[in-house]
Amino acid sequence: MRLILDEELAAKEFATLVKEEDNFCIITGAGVSTASGIPDFRGENGLYTVSEKNVFDLESFKKDPESFYLFAKDYLKLLKQSKPNSAHLLIKKLEELGKVNWVITQNIDGLHKKAGTEKLIEVHGTFERFRCLNCEKEYTLDEVYKEIQNEKLPKCTECGSVLKPDVVFFGEKIDPNLINRMRSIAGQSDYCLVFGSSLIVHPVAKIPECTLNNDGRLIIINKGDTPYDEYAFKKFGVDIEEFSKLVLKNIKKKFFLF
Repeated sequence: MRLILDEELAAKEFATLVKEEDNFCIITGAGVSTASGIPDFRGENGLYTVSEKNVFDLESFKKDPESFYLFAKDYLKLLKQSKPNSAHLLIKKLEELGKVNWVITQNIDGLHKKAGTEKLIEVHGTFERFRCLNCEKEYTLDEVYKEIQNEKLPKCTECGSVLKPDVVFFGEKIDPNLINRMRSIAGQSDYCLVFGSSLIVHPVAKIPECTLNNDGRLIIINKGDTPYDEYAFKKFGVDIEEFSKLVLKNIKKKFFLF
């Protein structure tokens, strides 16, 4: 593993790699969205350190949805105001250039979609959608946020049941078919690029192995350590937003792709 800590050098090496290769799957974690003002869940100021963890427990939600929405009010406001940063825009640009087969994200903030990424798997769901717990009718974040602003508990207009964000709570399982699909994507990729993930949360934590086990290479762009650092072809221990700005700048200058 080659560790690179300088943003400019990392951006140039990444540029050279992307010029030569075009079969990447991308995994993104909280480190991609923090530059947009979205707090992560497990960091020093993460959501689990400023709230009770059982707020995201399914049974707790069913018993007391009011507590969840009381907590979520400020977070949903933040999501509505947030915008994609350079990392989201870089990933979208790479998709446009035909370099990326799929983007697998652990994030639930919807920023990849705001950036325009199309080949996207939101493993843990998204706060951009809400569903009725009874009839599963779908609602948008805007619809739910309006109810919350009016101090109302969001309920289904069809059956009157409580609405739940379309994210995976504790006590819920991720569809095994989705897990198998991610494994297949990673296994068929020449490179797995990890942006801003510590790779400790399952099932995504195991996905890079599928690339490695099929003779693919792993590149990690993350300031913190991960369990896969020693297996990585390259590790860019850099600020993701600054790194992404430099790569985008090189693309604009037609430095390596044209």
